[in-house]
This record gives sequence, structure tokens and C-alpha cells, in this order.
Amino acid sequence: MLTIEIILLKLETYYCDFDQNSQMLKGIELFARQLRSSFSERLLRIIQQCKDPTEEPTVLQFSRAAPYPEVPKKLFTAKLKIWDISELELARQITILDYQYFCKIRPREFFSGFDNKERAPNLCIMQERFRQVSKWVEAEIASRANTKHRARLVKTFISLAAHLLKLNNFNTLVALLIGVNQWALNSSSTNKIVSMVLHFSDVWPELSKRDRKDFDAMEQLMINQDLYEETLDHVPGPRIPYIDFHVNKIMDVEEHIPSIVGAVVNFSKSKYQYNLIAKLQQCQEANPYNLQPVQTIADLLLNTLFAPLK
Repeated sequence: MLTIEIILLKLETYYCDFDQNSQMLKGIELFARQLRSSFSERLLRIIQQCKDPTEEPTVLQFSRAAPYPEVPKKLFTAKLKIWDISELELARQITILDYQYFCKIRPREFFSGFDNKERAPNLCIMQERFRQVSKWVEAEIASRANTKHRARLVKTFISLAAHLLKLNNFNTLVALLIGVNQWALNSSSTNKIVSMVLHFSDVWPELSKRDRKDFDAMEQLMINQDLYEETLDHVPGPRIPYIDFHVNKIMDVEEHIPSIVGAVVNFSKSKYQYNLIAKLQQCQEANPYNLQPVQTIADLLLNTLFAPLK
């Protein structure tokens, strides 16, 4: 019975890995038809999904209308810049783009890591965008001529990060924090890397108490693994997890826990990996963001914030 449960587990979680292996599917289907148990019908249903993964498009109905976008007056002009857009609307449009790519990631990609573009194309795109955001934040702060201008921009990034947190976009939230800290690290004499680096920069005294408190709270949330996971599990609404954290956790299990113990398959490892993947899938399968895309802003983000690294 345990063997049947493992087959079901594999098919349900990684059905997209079987959609091009017709010979294996035929073997499992033959086994399912000969099986006299309650599992037979469930197996056959999943096999059919593997054979024909196309589904009718889901028509989403929200209980309330999406919030009206805060569009700037320069929206349809060639002079539109990132900072013409409010931090709230930037957070919304960034989150829409992030969520689209997050939902494209297939379960098997989480096992491939960030270095295999062939096996994990969507995961690699997500990670590349993460790096792009961090580098962009760092470069933007460094480009400001004096302390007051840098402090004003850091304040804007803290506001943007706070809006991302309210939208449960933990991935780009961390990218912003890393970008700010990387600039602070390069501009100060401290050797602190993980946290509180900004405290040692010339910008910190220029920030309000509220900004300092917000920045420290967001940083501590993302550094404290238990607090982050508890928050991810309990926040209402759609979520975009901190991808790097989860992928590294999955890869650590794959690399450091043996798949075979003696001559027996380590089912405990498979079950633990399934639980890690299932948590990410729950985020992908939740109701999507009820936000209105603004194509002009999306195009601007793709050409600046998400522009390829040089």
C-alpha cells in the first residue's frame, strides 16, 4: 500500500514530468486497471491528466473590483520615469509580473537549482530578475550625488518594500533589502554583511524613526527563518515566497540526505521533499492577485528594473 501511495504522490506532484513518457504511463495505467482498491480510480484520473494536461481556462470572479491603479500624469508620454509612479503602484505592478513567472515554475524545476536553464527555465528567470532588482537598487542609490539625495531614495525604497510586504511579495522584498544593504556595505567601513549594515552608512541618521523601525522589522522578518516561514504559512491572500530560501532548502535535502538507506528507498526523504514542494504549490494554486495590470508601467519595469544585467 505504501508503494501505491508513493506512485500517487509522484504523479500528483510531478505529473508534468510524465507527459512525454508514454511508455511509463502505459505501464502505470495497466497496473492501475489491474489494481482492485480505492486507489485505482484516483490513479487513472491522474494518468489522464498526464496524457492531456490542457485544461479549460478558469474564469476568476472576485468579490470586489480591483483597486484602481494610481497612474501618473506622464503615463502616456515618452518622459515617464520609474519615480513618476507611486511606491504603491510600483509594488502592485512588480507583484503582477513576479506572480506570472512564479506560477509558471514547474515542480521539477525546484530540484534543478538556479544553474540549469534547460531544466529550470522559469526558475532561472525568477532568480535573474531577483539579481536584477538588487543590482538596480544598489546602482540607483550609488548614483545620487550627496547624502540627502541618497537618504531620500533609501526612504522611497523602504516605502516600496513595505508595500511589497503588504502584498506578500517576499521575493522582491528581499531583493530590495539586499540591494540597499549591498550599497551600504560598499559605502561603509563595516564588515557586517547579514544585517544592520545600513546603520553604519551616512544615510541612517537622515532617516526618520519610522523608516528605521520599518527597515529593521522587514530585515529581521526575512533573516529569521522560523518567523518568515510562520508568516508565509499564515498570511491571508496570494503569496510570492522568497524563492532562493526554498530552493536552497530543497537542494540541501537532495544533496545531504541519502535516497537509499542500506538497500531500502528512503521514503522519509521523499515525503519531506514533497512537503517542501507542496508548500510552494499551495502558493501557486491560491487565488491570484486582484490587481489591474498597467501595460505602460509593466513595459517600463521590464526595460529598467528587470533589464538584463550587463
